[in-house]
Amino acid sequence: MDTKMKRIDLVGGLNAIAAAYRHWTEDLVIDDGSTYQLVRDVVDLLTDITSDSLSFADTLFPFVLSEPANVKKHHETVRHLVESIENQDAPNIEIWCITLMGTLDRYLRRLEQDARQAADSVRALEGHTYTDLLMAENDWRTATLLSARYEQMRLSHQLRVGVRKAKSSVEEAQRAAEDARIAAGIASGSKLTERFEALAKRHFWASTIFRILTTLGVLGGLVGLLLAPLDQFGSGPATDSGTAEAILRVSLLAAVLGLATYFGRQAAYHRDVSTWASTITEQLLTFDGYIDPVDDVQLRDQMRAAFAARVFGSSPESKEEPGLTLSSPVLSEVAAMFAKASSPRP
Repeated sequence: MDTKMKRIDLVGGLNAIAAAYRHWTEDLVIDDGSTYQLVRDVVDLLTDITSDSLSFADTLFPFVLSEPANVKKHHETVRHLVESIENQDAPNIEIWCITLMGTLDRYLRRLEQDARQAADSVRALEGHTYTDLLMAENDWRTATLLSARYEQMRLSHQLRVGVRKAKSSVEEAQRAAEDARIAAGIASGSKLTERFEALAKRHFWASTIFRILTTLGVLGGLVGLLLAPLDQFGSGPATDSGTAEAILRVSLLAAVLGLATYFGRQAAYHRDVSTWASTITEQLLTFDGYIDPVDDVQLRDQMRAAFAARVFGSSPESKEEPGLTLSSPVLSEVAAMFAKASSPRP
């Protein structure tokens, strides 16, 4: 292996990198645009360094690398870069490109320094010709422009990396916000489900209690009606006593039926609310799975809006069913029946 590397020795690595670059150019553009641009910059820089326009460098600074370890490292860098390009390994492509650019940067900075010193030496030399000075300054300008181009490439790469990281940060922030929104939705949905479940249980027990009260009220009223000592109210003639007893029984029956009707209406109302809350609970638990197969985003939003209107809408209202009162036709008929039955037979 060579212990030193001249400028012309860079051509072998350039050809290998350029061949791999041309073969995988389309894939690199698709996979990672910044990596594609970085490889192209390295190829262009190597092309300029090995061109005839830089032939003066062979006299000013003949060796790109002068240490055997550095020469070996350069060859390994080129080999790893070619393998990374062939494997479309964007992270490693970037690593090896930056390593190779570091070697070229050190060479160009040294070349620019030597070219400036050479131009200064020609300018300070007594009896120098205009042509010699013009050539020395042109060589210095060429080296300076090439160093400036490298610096531009380096800054462009840093800018691309910064844009890529900023884009990645924005995407991560968006994903975090979406995850937080989903987590909040799951938490609030779970809390909402618990509240509707508790509402359903509360109204279920209220409905059960009012059913029991309705049954006990009716049974208690009937038993009380049959066992009530009403003889004390019949202090007048037999006809008046019978009529008063009938009216009293009908009044007591009306009161019992009215109270039972109220309890029944409350039981029905709480039963409806309990059923509604239980249905909402089941829908909350299954709604996400129900709309998951729907691909149309607009349709999904409409379904969510309709479901939200149902969930956050008003609860079922109690049915306004009139109870039995003393003015009810049914009780009038009952009172007439009792009065007729209580009147003495001729």
